[in-house]
Amino acid sequence: MPLLNYSTTIPAYKTANEIQEILRKHGAKAVMFGYGNNGEIEYLNFVVQTPYGETPFKMPVNIMAVEVILHKQFPRRRSYGSNPVIHEQAMRVAWRILKDWVEAQMAILMLVW
Repeated sequence: MPLLNYSTTIPAYKTANEIQEILRKHGAKAVMFGYGNNGEIEYLNFVVQTPYGETPFKMPVNIMAVEVILHKQFPRRRSYGSNPVIHEQAMRVAWRILKDWVEAQMAILMLVW
């Protein structure tokens, strides 16, 4: 079974904006992106109101894990060393997966809140 969102063409920055909008609509008090040494976003922090008060969340954007899976799913595209095409696709896919997770979690919060 292929990785969720493996064929997305939506740029990572657009998905990040979509996530911010989802969180805004659900009353997020804060949204912050954490950057790694390579300048790429490595995690998303946000604070939302829950039945237990304001609750912080820290979600990784695990691009490298997605890249490994894409290499396994599409071995013909494998190359020695870093492959910028696969890396860019992994970035897009990782962000779409995170967006799906945020949407699901906000829906669950709406059910209990």
